[in-house]
Amino acid sequence: MNLNVAQSGFGFPFMQTAVEQRVLATDPLELTIKPLPAAPADFSGAVGNFALVSKVVPTAPAVGEPVTWTLELSGLGNWPDISGLPQREVSSDFSVVQPKSKRTMKDNSLFEGTLAEDVVLVPNKPGTYQLGSVKFTYFDTASGSYKTITTEPVTLTVAPAAAAPTAPSPSGPVQFSLNPPANGAAPALKLPDPVAPTPPDNLPRDPLTESRRGFAPMSTDRLVVLSLLSSVLGPLLAWLTLAALRSRALDPQRRRREARAALAGVLDRMRTAGPESAARNVQLRLWQLHAAALWEIPHAAPGAPLVRAAIAARARDAADAWTALWTEADRAQHGRDATLPADWGLRAEGALQAVRVPGWPFLSLFAPRHLLPFLFALAIAFAPASARADAAADYKAGRFAAAEGAWHKAVAADPRDWAARHNLGLALAQQDRWAEATAHWTAAFLLAPSDANARADLALGLQRSGMAPPELVEFSHGEGRYALARAASPGTWQLALLGAALLIAIALVLLLLRGYGRIGGWARPTALAVVILAILLAAAATLSLHTYGQLAHPDAVMVWRASTLRSLPTEADTQKTSPLSAGSIATVDKAFLGWSRLNFPGGQTGWARTEDLVKLYR
Repeated sequence: MNLNVAQSGFGFPFMQTAVEQRVLATDPLELTIKPLPAAPADFSGAVGNFALVSKVVPTAPAVGEPVTWTLELSGLGNWPDISGLPQREVSSDFSVVQPKSKRTMKDNSLFEGTLAEDVVLVPNKPGTYQLGSVKFTYFDTASGSYKTITTEPVTLTVAPAAAAPTAPSPSGPVQFSLNPPANGAAPALKLPDPVAPTPPDNLPRDPLTESRRGFAPMSTDRLVVLSLLSSVLGPLLAWLTLAALRSRALDPQRRRREARAALAGVLDRMRTAGPESAARNVQLRLWQLHAAALWEIPHAAPGAPLVRAAIAARARDAADAWTALWTEADRAQHGRDATLPADWGLRAEGALQAVRVPGWPFLSLFAPRHLLPFLFALAIAFAPASARADAAADYKAGRFAAAEGAWHKAVAADPRDWAARHNLGLALAQQDRWAEATAHWTAAFLLAPSDANARADLALGLQRSGMAPPELVEFSHGEGRYALARAASPGTWQLALLGAALLIAIALVLLLLRGYGRIGGWARPTALAVVILAILLAAAATLSLHTYGQLAHPDAVMVWRASTLRSLPTEADTQKTSPLSAGSIATVDKAFLGWSRLNFPGGQTGWARTEDLVKLYR
């Protein structure tokens, strides 16, 4: 850390500051690893505290009826070193289905879980059998000694297999022909003629205990008036309802109202949750999340100064109280003294009660952009043209930061607008931000790989940014299968696959029509040609999508600057981390408070800052 220890001079601007640099270090920690005592012969290698349960269902089966023998080991210990459960002995009079083990770990824990194993036994002979006890030896850390868990033996009583059911005897007389067939075969059974039973007569039913009214016919004039009104009022009410729903959804204060309601729920749960630090910390994180949404703090993990500034911009009187609450919540979660002031909950409720968020303005549903969204959509469609014109004017005038901001908004409004991606990359490149520009140019190329501008942008970005992902370099060269793949975007190749399936369906329909004689003989060669075309199209699309690989995933992202891959979405130094190179391609499956969880082709997963990523399609 740098300390300002003295100042000299005659005042600003001739003042000089003396700075001393000092290093602060924590005290070292010492771990003493004790060796295990001499282990018995049947020691499983397990260390901790465990319980073993044995269940047999059923205990009185019949021959051929399956019996499930379940062993379940649970507890807290060195689960990564436990390979399986003890062996079991069964009589040879049983057929045994090989067991399948299922390991279930407690959430966010590597050392607490269960290991279950089901063995299916099928008895082949009747009799009485005993399933012996199972022993499991482990080292108990609490007592410092070896302990053996033994299950109780179970007795099975196997009954003989049930006899096959016999056909019931006929209830009526059975007639046989008295004249045997000439060939000496058995007499043929002669069944009676079928006679349907006579249904009973209708009888009066039970009376109804409730009054039920019906509708009497109305006059023709009234029917016409109601029909006209319903044809007008129905769409009008639907129109107003849809406008109201749109107005509520787009209300800028909606998220603040939801956050305020969520904060009330969090404080209510904190009153009943108790002082346990784990449950309390979960609620404190939720409180900070919803508080940031209430005050519209644009940061994933803001500190106290940022919180104070954001709140003071809206309600200066509330800034001190909310900043103090935020600081105490941070200290309780991450500080050495993880305690929360006793009056924190009461002060948080009082601060929340003092916040007033405007309700939904009912008259806003009559705004043109809510009543006429289709006209508003047309206006939005033409608005980017003027916005692009302004951004282009800023770019030509050398105002690259202003042009960047306008094109950032265009990309946020329509991430699949590859022209906006192209322009944004130009503005970033003019500011020597080549890596970020290359990420947006990659997105533009994936959306329009056959366009000359997109290809030139990608080649320029790979040359100037220092990033050279192998797949993008191959696409830029455009040789072999990459030349075929970049003839169309991944989305277009997916449509080609659907088109191939549709062509095959058309060919089958032609063959069906020919089979029923509805069309002439030209159907068969035409269907064959269509099938061949569909196969070629499907093969080209499949090969191209395979060539794109992860770049064809709708949630694909590109890491535009070197970062760190973390096992948890936090900056805590106690977790496992790995360097994350610029130019890496991955997919995102989760997002949390400014963090995104990445999945890589090799199966690796981890969390990275969302600000270090550029989404290629979204």
